[in-house]
Amino acid sequence: MSRRIAQLRFVLVVMLLASASSTPAADRVVRPAVARSEYDDARLRELGIEKFESKRLRLFTDIDPAKARPLPLLVDRLYDVWTAKFGPLPPAADGAEFQITGYLMKDADRFRAAKMLRDDVPAFDHGRHIGLEFWMNEQEFDYYREHLLLHEATHCFMTAVPGADQPVWFHEGMAEMFGCHHADADGTMQFGVFPEPGRKYEGFARIKFLADEIAAGRAMAAQEVATLGPSDFAGFQKRPYAWSWLLCSFLDKHPTFRDRFHELCRLSNEPGFNRRLREAYRDEERLDPEWRLFISQMEPGFDFERSAIAFRKGAPFARPVDVTVRADRGWQSSGLMLQRGKAYVITATGQVTLGSSTKPWISGPAGISLRYAGGRPIGMLLAAVVDDPKQIGGEGGLLKPLAVGDSTVIEPATGGTLYFRVNDRFSSLTDNSGEYTVGVRLE
Repeated sequence: MSRRIAQLRFVLVVMLLASASSTPAADRVVRPAVARSEYDDARLRELGIEKFESKRLRLFTDIDPAKARPLPLLVDRLYDVWTAKFGPLPPAADGAEFQITGYLMKDADRFRAAKMLRDDVPAFDHGRHIGLEFWMNEQEFDYYREHLLLHEATHCFMTAVPGADQPVWFHEGMAEMFGCHHADADGTMQFGVFPEPGRKYEGFARIKFLADEIAAGRAMAAQEVATLGPSDFAGFQKRPYAWSWLLCSFLDKHPTFRDRFHELCRLSNEPGFNRRLREAYRDEERLDPEWRLFISQMEPGFDFERSAIAFRKGAPFARPVDVTVRADRGWQSSGLMLQRGKAYVITATGQVTLGSSTKPWISGPAGISLRYAGGRPIGMLLAAVVDDPKQIGGEGGLLKPLAVGDSTVIEPATGGTLYFRVNDRFSSLTDNSGEYTVGVRLE
């Protein structure tokens, strides 16, 4: 009997394996096979076009070979970052490795003569992609040549699986984000970075452009950026590209939103992604205030981690209370609820260190008048009263805070939670240390 049971088990296992292996091919997710264009190398040399190839990029170009040679390896390195962010690509129907073909052109007529710049390629200012091919014009700056090449290559990766439902602002924003790169001191490449102070990103002037937009009163809400569509990008204007890059960078790096954004990125090739993306932050009350605070202080090196606000509603109090305010963080909830029309005495003591250079700044709550941030001395204790996290822009709110210094009396026009921070640039928090002790009492 036991032998017969063993035989039946063996037959059942074989049947299950056969069933699994007989899954129709149509049900498997694969990348379509791509017929790559082939060219006569001798004819290309006559035209002044050379080929540089790596595992992930086959590049044809007429620029200086010394400048072209390192470019394909950049795409190879970025490929691992793409797959970490979006997930691995499905296999190709013909089993071919994923490889992009790019055309980097100094003289476009050479590429027309080689039948590389086809008639079906739409007009473009800087670059354009179709499927697993891209075309780009030579750039003035070495950095921006690399940036644009990585941008167009990212488009190719993101569209490798047909039928993806990705909104254009997300597509362009992520391409711009992955184009931002730099090399560490040991040569390690970092992709998808937010620009850092002291590094050169020649030709990439998004932060300066956006700062001018904001100063001119043309700031976009995060929800507005997420409505940018194909018509907004049709004219190759800077505005939609810059704001899309900024929103993708914000969602990718801000500790409150990044985990959800990373989960969404891994679903970007699935049907319904656009709907998921729209709905993901629809009811997120923290998105608007964090976004508005970010764009009001945006600059190279913005510290997303330390600038994030932990919105914590305060509680009423009657007796004097002491709280601590750290110098290496942005806005911090005191845990205290202030009432409208009542006067509160705030006093502060202690010292903080701003910076860790050979001559760091040592400050008390009144601040250091030799250096300013946001129009006030660095190190000065600031306060804000927040009733609703969505309403942070009024007088005495997070965007227009009150100066406390060593002491002050405040009488809030609107009741709310009391927040503090030590004044400094939001790009300079990482090497700050120390804290103030702040006393709060009813007058």
